[in-house]
Amino acid sequence: MKIVTSKSCVVGRALRARRGGQRSARPTNQDGSAVMVILILLCIMLIFVAANTATVNWLRREVILVEQRQTKRLAVASTNQLHTAQSVTNQPLSK
Repeated sequence: MKIVTSKSCVVGRALRARRGGQRSARPTNQDGSAVMVILILLCIMLIFVAANTATVNWLRREVILVEQRQTKRLAVASTNQLHTAQSVTNQPLSK
């Protein structure tokens, strides 16, 4: 029996040496925490993307409102210029 156990120890050492210090197939606690860190970072990035999308949509609506206000303001200004130009041309020339 002693011969068998010594051979198995030698075989076990040879197998461990042949692996070259590779990690075992079993996951460790560090692997699980790394996955958790990646998932947390992914969630934070998704929150930033959602917030930026909402901000861009709000700014787009704001630009549309400003454009509508300017269009109305410029339309009123152009009609005022037409009315003043017509009133000036309709007045008789004084000598």
